[in-house]
Amino acid sequence: MRDLVLRANGLGKSYGKTRALDDIDLTVYRGDICGIIGRNGAGKTTMLKIFSGLITEYDGSYEMLGVKDTEAGRVRFRTGSMIDTPTFFTELTAYQNLKYFCIQKGIADDLKIDYILRVTGLSDDRDKKFKSMSMGMKQRLAIAFALIDEPELVFLDEPVNALDPMGISSMRELFRQLNSEFETTFVISNHILTELYSLANRFVILDQGKIIKQVSKQELKEQCKRGLYIRCDDVRKTTLVLENELDLHDYKIADENRLIIYRFSDTSEIVKTLVYKDVRIYGVQETGISLEDYYKSVLEENSKNHV
Repeated sequence: MRDLVLRANGLGKSYGKTRALDDIDLTVYRGDICGIIGRNGAGKTTMLKIFSGLITEYDGSYEMLGVKDTEAGRVRFRTGSMIDTPTFFTELTAYQNLKYFCIQKGIADDLKIDYILRVTGLSDDRDKKFKSMSMGMKQRLAIAFALIDEPELVFLDEPVNALDPMGISSMRELFRQLNSEFETTFVISNHILTELYSLANRFVILDQGKIIKQVSKQELKEQCKRGLYIRCDDVRKTTLVLENELDLHDYKIADENRLIIYRFSDTSEIVKTLVYKDVRIYGVQETGISLEDYYKSVLEENSKNHV
């Protein structure tokens, strides 16, 4: 049985008359990389702030690392977070800022600072003052702060926003490494599904404060997988032609007259070969959508349901 590290029950938050978060039920298991996707204002940051202890008044409840939210302070040291714009001491260097926070957290091993500066790509800028850093450097420093005490559970709000492509790639590899080696659990928000797709194993889509879709990576792959849908008179004969004549083995039989072929390159060649081998074709259609189109379709469907 998988170890539960986070569970929200009916979580909600209002700002005046605006309902920022509404009746959120969510479970996260140890070793998950859970991607939270939503437009600006969907409720992503509000939810992460509640889990991180930055918002203390809310509806509903949550459990984290085995304790109720009312006692979450006891396990907060086992978590890390990067929420909103990174804020550090402007006159201190990257190293000095991390050293200060290590003292606050009771971390005595300075080698941890050296390590986290190295893996976040800040070794060469360790002596640069915060006020002189680029936005990308500040973002890296905020990630370093979130990870420095080897947390079990990490909340990151749009962590790669200010990074260049190389920086995004290196951070992605760092998160993967920590997840693989130490089973570090991540809850990461982003408004771009394609960015989270390469990292997360679970996806939660938020819109107008509500969870409108939860999907695993495998389920998402199936939804977006490119395929060639064929209706024919004899599926068994069709599969024999695919395997023996075209060396195509990745297909799925829907019923006795329908199948979907995956990992194909030339539709016309497939149809021509099937016809040549006396397979009667009743219909051919390419299926599958892009990640962004899938995301848009989920949002559009939700909008229709609330008209």
